[in-house]
Amino acid sequence: MALKLALPILANYIDPAFIGLALLAVLLITLLTNKFNQTLVCSLICIAFVVTGTSTLGEAFSAFSQNTIIMLFGVLIIGEAMMDSGLATIIGNWCIKMAKGRERRFILMALAAITVLSAFLDDTAMMAVFLSILVAAKGASGGKFSMLNMTMVMSVGSLVGGQLTLVGCTTNINGNALLQALTGLEFTMFSFTLANWPILALEFIFMLTIGFKLMKKIWGDRADDAIDFSNIKELGEVNRDKAIKMCVILGIMLFGFITQIVPTGITALICACLCWGLGVCSMTSSLKSMNWSIFLRMGCLFSIANCLGSCGFSELVANWFLNTFGSNISPYFVFAIATFLALALSQVMGNSAVITVLGTPLLPVAMALGINPKLFMMGIINGASFAYLLPLAGACISLSQTAGYRFSDYVKFNWFMTIAAYLVTILYVPLIYPLMG
Repeated sequence: MALKLALPILANYIDPAFIGLALLAVLLITLLTNKFNQTLVCSLICIAFVVTGTSTLGEAFSAFSQNTIIMLFGVLIIGEAMMDSGLATIIGNWCIKMAKGRERRFILMALAAITVLSAFLDDTAMMAVFLSILVAAKGASGGKFSMLNMTMVMSVGSLVGGQLTLVGCTTNINGNALLQALTGLEFTMFSFTLANWPILALEFIFMLTIGFKLMKKIWGDRADDAIDFSNIKELGEVNRDKAIKMCVILGIMLFGFITQIVPTGITALICACLCWGLGVCSMTSSLKSMNWSIFLRMGCLFSIANCLGSCGFSELVANWFLNTFGSNISPYFVFAIATFLALALSQVMGNSAVITVLGTPLLPVAMALGINPKLFMMGIINGASFAYLLPLAGACISLSQTAGYRFSDYVKFNWFMTIAAYLVTILYVPLIYPLMG
């Protein structure tokens, strides 16, 4: 009983900003050690903000009513509906048919398809869908197509596609929510398209020039005998009526995202309801198979950022930085280093967690130095999305382990795209968003 009464007034004796700092440190350490469930840790941190009196219950779980988290829910449902309707099967069969038994052609066509779809649907969901397509393609080719050749390319393609629009991946959604919470600014649906199209171009240039040669050099004719089928769903039967309805729903969603007649979260939710109402997928089965862990973790991470912003933590870090390093430090250097730190952390920590851990303390610092907050947040978002080198944190790249890659394969094959994406961010993106502002 004494503990119950004492903890909520802890914030009366300790500066709430220092409590926020301590809770952020706990979050960082637990996520880096990778010994605890990330969703559980994020939930407990939100609870700790309330229990210590640092934040109210409404603040600690405020993100679950925000546009971004509602949009994430709708997009996840639509991804499930693609499988149930058989539309994913149609896409896979079309790629297989048009490839005419040529593996290289199939990879390029499937890469284009997953990149486009990941731009408007969750990239992780699309990677899961395409794993099923790749298995079907391998079977249709009589075993001639190699899962090793196809899978890693698709995982990088889904990540690049996810970086092309606001809704493409949870990293973008989380970064936009943090930007809005701390500055009142926000990215539009296609802000990322303008900034990241060179990364898309470099991805295809890489594959058309040295990509296939690297495959032969790294894993060559290594047999596909280590495939883990436990994470791969079988492609569903094609239901022509459901597939047509699914195409119409995707068209409505795209139109809503582009025009933004209503908030993007409402558009995604309307389309999810259409999937249920028109019988494209069952509400019961889609809710059962949806990845609720991602949904809960994203909501908690958004809420943690809100709590840190309201408890004075951001001001504490900004003042410490300016007092320690002064205001004469190069703004461009700060931007480049922040992007690099996000890139490094994202190899071993969940992408969206990197946004919260780095963005919350560093964005106020950037603003104090006069750096354009949109540019700075775009750098952290992009850096957090370059999780190509290790299959430890990013969900898309982790799913590729299904094909049985060695850890060294990721570094050897993806080093070029990692460096290219970083250089595009620090050299090209400042041309889109001025450094100072």
